[in-house]
Amino acid sequence: MNVGEGSPTTLYRFYDADDRLLYVGITERGPQRWKEHRKSKGWWTKVVRISTEHFPTRVQALKAEERAIRQEKPAYNVIHNAGAAPPASDPSSWKCDKCGEVIDNGDGYVWCHPKSRLWECVHRRCDEFIAITGYWIAVERLPTMKEWNDWDDHLHTKRWMEHESDLSWNECMFRAMYR
Repeated sequence: MNVGEGSPTTLYRFYDADDRLLYVGITERGPQRWKEHRKSKGWWTKVVRISTEHFPTRVQALKAEERAIRQEKPAYNVIHNAGAAPPASDPSSWKCDKCGEVIDNGDGYVWCHPKSRLWECVHRRCDEFIAITGYWIAVERLPTMKEWNDWDDHLHTKRWMEHESDLSWNECMFRAMYR
């Protein structure tokens, strides 16, 4: 599904039993997205409550998401969150989204597929679209949270990032640093 900047979008918050905010995100496909979290996030077992807010466009939801993360400091958001749990700082902890194996320096990258606009962390050998030009950065250039944040700030200067792939970038960053 190619979601445009004018699509209705839901901002959601996940809370634990102590009403502690765990995670803030946005989606155009609520329950389906939450099932994906259930399958891939170790913190999902702590979720006991979900709250939602609805926005007429994805752009408005992205702005509200950033504001919520910066102000409310959810435990498991990385982007926009100086209070996040400390990320892995060793690039050897990175794992390929395709094969699940560790990515060594020089052997992989984080990239945005130009057609799907989805971000992935992959080995060069696992990238079935290696011949397609896309937006990428070698994993060895992102060894710590500081480099991630610098790269995130750089990406957000790109006009296409704001409305095309920000959510996917956040998820890719989370997967890479918290596996």
